[in-house]
Parts: sequence; structure tokens; C-alpha cells
Amino acid sequence: MVELFARNSGSQSPFPPDELLESAIGVYLRGLGLIAPDGR
Repeated sequence: MVELFARNSGSQSPFPPDELLESAIGVYLRGLGLIAPDGR
């Protein structure tokens, strides 16, 4: 996800990098079943 924004022809991401990283880690951990899905 972060890499997609980095490749985006030099324009700035609308999201801070730390929030993108935190979100990506959450998706990964939910996919592994290590944390509960949101809203449940």
C-alpha cells in the first residue's frame, strides 16, 4: 500500500505514512487471524 503512493509520480499521499503502515499491519494481522476483525 505504501509503495503504491511512493510510485505515484511524486505527488503527496493524502495519508501520513505512519497511518498507512499501521493500517497495513492491521490488515495483515487480521488476515492471519491474530486480531479480531473490526466491528465484531
